Amino acid sequence: MIALMDEMRRKVRESYQFRCGYCGVSEEDTGAELTIDHYCPQSGGGGDEIENLVYCCPKYNQYKGSYWHETNSPHIRLLHPQRDDFRVHLREENNGELAGETEEGKFLIQCLHLNRPELIAYRRKKCAERQFQRELNAAQEREQTLLRRIEELDAALQAVTAQIQEGVT
Repeated sequence: MIALMDEMRRKVRESYQFRCGYCGVSEEDTGAELTIDHYCPQSGGGGDEIENLVYCCPKYNQYKGSYWHETNSPHIRLLHPQRDDFRVHLREENNGELAGETEEGKFLIQCLHLNRPELIAYRRKKCAERQFQRELNAAQEREQTLLRRIEELDAALQAVTAQIQEGVT
């Protein structure tokens, strides 16, 4: 039984690429494995099928609790990380906060406290890292262009030097 549970946990972790389904934080960022939550809680009739399991930060499991839109108020469906396209429902602002584009998106932000200061700082840091990587890539491309130009000029210089030496001899 334990081996079966370990195998299920491994599959869920892999299906979420070792990241929280709700906020995207990776195990590497947290320095630990995350938790597994029942999307439809067992109290709402949810089972242990892999499709009903969400790999997420422990806080989300706590915030969500036994919420199920069919039995709890408000009757707003909680978005599923692998079935719903969060980009349709959520927008990241320049300041790192998330804004809801739909009722479900707004509810997800509220229910899971997705605009906690720590998450805003995390998103801002990730945004800065992506910007740095883009700038680094652009600088490396410029460097390669300059190196090719130097090779071209060196070849031209060698050709001119050879012509001069032929003319001297």
